[in-house]
Amino acid sequence: MMNMKKIILPVLLCAVLAAGCGKQEETQTQAGIAPPEQETAADTQSAETEAESETESKKTETSEKETESDSDAESETSGEEDSDTKAESDTAQNTETTSTAVTTASGDTAAAAAAETKTQQEETQAAAPVDDNPPDVPEEINIVTEPPVAQIEAPDPDAGAVTEPPAEEDNSTEDLSLTVNYQGYALTVGESAKAFVEAVKPNSEESAPSCYGNGENINYYYDNMTVYVWNENDNYMIYGIDINSPGVVSVKGMDIGSPATFDGEKIYDMGNNCNIMVIASGGVVTGISYNKDL
Repeated sequence: MMNMKKIILPVLLCAVLAAGCGKQEETQTQAGIAPPEQETAADTQSAETEAESETESKKTETSEKETESDSDAESETSGEEDSDTKAESDTAQNTETTSTAVTTASGDTAAAAAAETKTQQEETQAAAPVDDNPPDVPEEINIVTEPPVAQIEAPDPDAGAVTEPPAEEDNSTEDLSLTVNYQGYALTVGESAKAFVEAVKPNSEESAPSCYGNGENINYYYDNMTVYVWNENDNYMIYGIDINSPGVVSVKGMDIGSPATFDGEKIYDMGNNCNIMVIASGGVVTGISYNKDL
C-alpha cells in the first residue's frame, strides 16, 4: 500500500507539474507574453527602443548641460559685470571720501590761518601806539568844470538867402585932417588960435592956471563947438576942439546926429600924439572930438 502511494505520488506530482506548465503557457499566451521566438524579436525591438530612448536622453542631457553651461557662463559674466560695477562704485566712493577729506582739511587749514591772522592783527593793533593827534581831514575840494562850448553849425546854403557879413569899417586916416573950418577960419590942433580968437568972438570963455604948472588953460565956447587953448608966453596953442552940432565937420561920412554902427568911442590915430574921436550912443553919433596930448 505504501509502495503504491510512493508510485502514485510521483505520478501525480508529474501530472500536476505538466498541467501547471500547460496552464502557465496558456496563461502567458493569454496574457500576451510571446513564446520564445517571439520574445526574441520583442526583446530586439525593445532594445532598439531603449537605445533610441537612451540616445534621446543623452541628447537631452547634453542639451541641458549646454544650457546649464551657457547659464553658468552668463552668470559668471553677470557676476563679473557686477564685480566691475561694484569696483567702480567703490572707487567713486573712495574718491568722494578723499575729496571730502581734502575739503575738510582745506577748510580747517583756512580757518586756522584766518584765526592766526586775526590774532596777529589784534596783537599788532594792541602794540601800536595811539595817535592822540590825528591828521587834519583835508577840506572838500569842489572841482568846477566849464560847460562845453556850443558848436555853431554852418548855415545851410539851400535854406534861403545867406546874409552877408557887415562890411569892415574903414579905420584909415588918409582923408582925415586935424583942421576944422569955422566961419571962414581954419582951426588946426597943435597950432595957435590967437588970430581966430581975436577975429571970432566966443559966446563965453573961462580960464584957470594950467595943470602943467605954467601958463593957463582957456576954454572958448561957441554955438557949435568948444575950443581948448593952452596959453604960455602968449602962444595960445589949440590942444582940443569939441564939435556938438551938425554941419561943422564930417569924419568918414559921420556927422553929429548921423547913424552909427557902434556905441561908445571910435578913435583914429593921427600921429604926433594927436587923434580924432567919434562918440556914438544908441546907434547915433553924438560927438566928434579933436585932441592932442600935452
